[in-house]
Amino acid sequence: MLMTVALGLPSTMARASKKFPQTAHVAMKISLQMEWQYVHRTVSDAGTFFDGVEEALASEFLPSLFGVDEDITCKYRKLAELPVRHGDLSLSNPTTNF
Repeated sequence: MLMTVALGLPSTMARASKKFPQTAHVAMKISLQMEWQYVHRTVSDAGTFFDGVEEALASEFLPSLFGVDEDITCKYRKLAELPVRHGDLSLSNPTTNF
């Protein structure tokens, strides 16, 4: 159930980010990212279950948030993981364990 919802949220947030980019970013950061961090803390080796979420983030959410048409390359995805104090989005990779 959680994975079905988690796979759909990046697509939903991508559509919302065209009109409301800050709201979509905050919703992704507070809602979905906190949920996958909880799953990582409670289920061992849960990172493999989040491959689809990471793919949706890189191919749908981040391009929509940045206003580009192509998929986000690995270099830019790594930059999006940097914390806000370093000038980026602080959107961690859901496939890595916390």
